[in-house]
Amino acid sequence: MQQKLLTTILLFLCLFSCTKEAIELPKEILSFEVAIFGSSKAVIDPVKKTISLKVPYNTSIKEITPVIKANEGVNIIPASGTKQDFSKPVYYTLTANDNSKVIYTVKIEVEEQPTPEIFAFETDSVEAGKSTIITGKFFGNFQLDVSVFLINNSNQPLLLANNLIDSSKIKIEIPLIVLPDNYKIQVKIKSKTTISVKNLYIQYPSPQLIEVSQKNLLQGDTVWLRGKYIDYQKYLFSLLLDNSGRELAVKNLKNIGDKLYFLVNSEVTAAKYQVKVLNKTEKKKSIQTEFDLTVYSQDKPYLKGFSKSKYKKTETVEIKTYNFDKVPTRFYQLQLISGSKLYFINGIFDSKKKLLILSLPENIQSGDYTLSMSFVNNEGKIDYQFQIDNLLVIE
Repeated sequence: MQQKLLTTILLFLCLFSCTKEAIELPKEILSFEVAIFGSSKAVIDPVKKTISLKVPYNTSIKEITPVIKANEGVNIIPASGTKQDFSKPVYYTLTANDNSKVIYTVKIEVEEQPTPEIFAFETDSVEAGKSTIITGKFFGNFQLDVSVFLINNSNQPLLLANNLIDSSKIKIEIPLIVLPDNYKIQVKIKSKTTISVKNLYIQYPSPQLIEVSQKNLLQGDTVWLRGKYIDYQKYLFSLLLDNSGRELAVKNLKNIGDKLYFLVNSEVTAAKYQVKVLNKTEKKKSIQTEFDLTVYSQDKPYLKGFSKSKYKKTETVEIKTYNFDKVPTRFYQLQLISGSKLYFINGIFDSKKKLLILSLPENIQSGDYTLSMSFVNNEGKIDYQFQIDNLLVIE
């Protein structure tokens, strides 16, 4: 009887043990999915307890929310659906009801930088000193990885300043020293390099004004200007006079040194103009607006300069005149301006000598004075006025 009971107990224990082993499931990750990776599938190794996943180039893996499935009754820490930074390995711990556990190591690898491709340029040609945009793909996300070169016909590279806009666009700056010609563009991203199939033509820069000889002149006078990118040996230039958007071109008269001379004839209407210069060959004009030129009618009075370059306070000033006898006037009023100093002086016209005579006030201070002149009639109204560039220098 005792032996039979013992046999029954042993059989029961054996059946219980076998049943427990049969229902216990292994602690394994069955699937690891990330919706944004699309068709990229994870490789799960249940023996090594590793999960590896390769994702397309340029994919950000710093904030990834995976969906993880494991055996029933197995807890996953961190839990499925928890956002993780996969720029480094992430470890998942699986625990069973009996408190046993295993650890899975998950590594996500971003595919290597592909060779960049150039599709097009923003424009087929660009001025030296200006910028253009390259479009393509696989330009990366890091400015320091990007190098862009201009390649001439001798295959000599010139490193260009560039700005990575995004992985498909790079803005490049063309130095002013680059000569007009066709060039290739080379883009290097890390160790991957490509060269454009099409050429980019670099144009001669637009002219830039530095100096204009006068601000006021009479029809029939000559004005000169000088500036940058005004190579008159290779290109033809004109003076452009802009009056409220209406531009008048004045032909180049002659060139001396770095100066271009222009005759402002009677075809130029008396008015105030903005001065520009036009490269007729390249059809480009300067864009500066700080240079003004006022043209006065040759049928009106004007002052042509002083008898001498400097005057003392006690001296009488003599100024050469033009057409003063054509405007009857009661008196000739001049404004002398030097900084904040302002003086009003009435002049006397000597019709025989064609001179305007000025007596300087005793209290006038030394300085360089600009002159503005008005013709005042018997009613005290101004019939005509003008300015001249000549400076009255008082010692």
